[in-house]
Amino acid sequence: MAVTLSSAILFGASLLFAACALFWPQIEQAYVKQSRGLTAKVSGRCPLGYEGPMPANHPPVMPNARQQAADEDQQHKPQRSSSSVGVAAASVGRPIVIYKNANIWTANQESPWARSITVDVDTGMILWVDTDGNSEVDGDAATTVVDLQGAFVMPGFVDPHVHLIPSGLALSDVNLRHVTSKGELIQRVADRAVALWQQQQTADAGQPWLLGGSWSEHEWGGELPDASWIDEVTGDVPAVFLRMDYHMAWVNTAALRAAGLLEPGAHMDEPGVDRYEDGTPTGLLREAAMDIVRKKVPSPTVAERKTALAAAGQYLLSRGVTSVGDMGWGLFGLPHDTWDDLELVYDWAAQQDRLPLRWGS
Repeated sequence: MAVTLSSAILFGASLLFAACALFWPQIEQAYVKQSRGLTAKVSGRCPLGYEGPMPANHPPVMPNARQQAADEDQQHKPQRSSSSVGVAAASVGRPIVIYKNANIWTANQESPWARSITVDVDTGMILWVDTDGNSEVDGDAATTVVDLQGAFVMPGFVDPHVHLIPSGLALSDVNLRHVTSKGELIQRVADRAVALWQQQQTADAGQPWLLGGSWSEHEWGGELPDASWIDEVTGDVPAVFLRMDYHMAWVNTAALRAAGLLEPGAHMDEPGVDRYEDGTPTGLLREAAMDIVRKKVPSPTVAERKTALAAAGQYLLSRGVTSVGDMGWGLFGLPHDTWDDLELVYDWAAQQDRLPLRWGS
């Protein structure tokens, strides 16, 4: 069988891909090691643990502060012994809380259950785990004792895939989840539009956008919404509401106009723009077509991002989530938004000791 030039090239490419797949772990380790060296030379280690290559203007935020704090905590941390929790409190020398009389699942196979835990108020670290329930409190003034009266306690949940700041912002957006009628849908949008208008009267801000989502047409019978449903209650304020699965956006006429979708012949060949028979967009955008409007939505200010971080953190902690893997903005924002969050929000929070939970990206 004759071997053509194209088949030989394809065979060679296949061998190259197979070799890359086989040796990828070693290649990745070499790349990370080189990136760490470049990062150290350019701007120091990222305080949040990011180990990839960073731009030259990424600020080194106290590269040794975290290790220094860990060393100090280790010096003060009491060693496991038969001593009581009260003795541990005295040795720490700073405010602690003892949670006693609880059924604590530790997730430690050697000692799966405990009766009390001692927590450092300043750092949030667990200093002591008491398995026998015979601890005595020495009455130190810096010690607070909380009787959980047999309540169940377990380690915090870890959510490895969140969009932390976008989710925090969404907590103050229009929530259209579980809306069961067209009338209720319009009323929720109208209420938020009025609140936004009132807010604009007292704030020196630019053109507002009305944002929200989590709607599903199946909740009210299956009819898909269009721009005419909310044009009257939103007026000239652009409005964008994402469907619950983030595969569709419902927008008003003001948003269509801001995105240029009402200009003659604009985006006529763009798939995903629902249109009436005369070619006018209905106000529904699907999949990639959502980007046409999304790119026009102003990025939140740094102050709004910081508020969103605190709000999202408080919400997650209230549900028992203490650690997250942050996926950034993704389809919720512009390409630079995720990096802006790292430099302007997370670095700031790390410096100020205001990260609400264990955070990784």
